Amino acid sequence: MQARTSRPVPLRPGDRSFQMNRLIFHKHREPRQIAMAGMPFFSQDRDDPGVRSEIISAYLKCMDRCQSPVAREVDLPFPKHVIRRAIWNELSDNPDSEIRDQLEIAYSQLETFLPPEEYEVLRGFQFACAMTREITKSGKPQDIIASARLLNRCEGNRAVEIQERISQRMRRRREEIRSIG
Repeated sequence: MQARTSRPVPLRPGDRSFQMNRLIFHKHREPRQIAMAGMPFFSQDRDDPGVRSEIISAYLKCMDRCQSPVAREVDLPFPKHVIRRAIWNELSDNPDSEIRDQLEIAYSQLETFLPPEEYEVLRGFQFACAMTREITKSGKPQDIIASARLLNRCEGNRAVEIQERISQRMRRRREEIRSIG
């Protein structure tokens, strides 16, 4: 769908306007939009360097806004697999990129974006740990027992399992992305 002008402007396949027009056209023709992003995304557009750059840029901005070591998966601008593929393709096409280290870290950091349930377990555990530290400062035996009960109620074992899984996945992703080049 083109902006209406007095005279139609011919667009060539290499033009950026052509690519964006194609996205807008597909959006109206086939509304298969990604739930987390406002921009439609189609398989034929994945390998386009301009689209790839937009995906990576949006993800890096998202990472900059993160205040915690873990975040919610729904806060990502695109699904993990789309971002992962964009970074992979970028490093495959440009193995000597000046931001290679940053992209390798970003690739592995995708694992810290969690489904809502896992995110809530970890945040609850972090809060319980902070509360426990405050409670136990008094040194009173009853406070120490109360803090132990608090930690038992907040799914501490599950939180540790989630953190270990994140760590393992991040190591695996780091090795995977370093294999390029």
